[in-house]
Amino acid sequence: MDLIIDYTMVDKEYMKKWGIALYGNSFNESKYQERIGISPLRITAKGLFGKKNSDIIISNKDAKRLIGSEFNLKIISQARILILN
Repeated sequence: MDLIIDYTMVDKEYMKKWGIALYGNSFNESKYQERIGISPLRITAKGLFGKKNSDIIISNKDAKRLIGSEFNLKIISQARILILN
């Protein structure tokens, strides 16, 4: 298992503004639109691990999608990440 995203990838100004990721439980995306935009990349977790089950496991294919483009790396740097449970 490889680490895909960590706090060092997030611009400090965005981290101050929003934190690294937003956690939510509503699938009404309009609530989060300022942060995630109108056409967000959607990735489904395969599981959780870690001492507090706070590390998200995604498929290798999704990991490549997530970090495989400059646009997506910019999204990460701007902390435009929403985690729904």
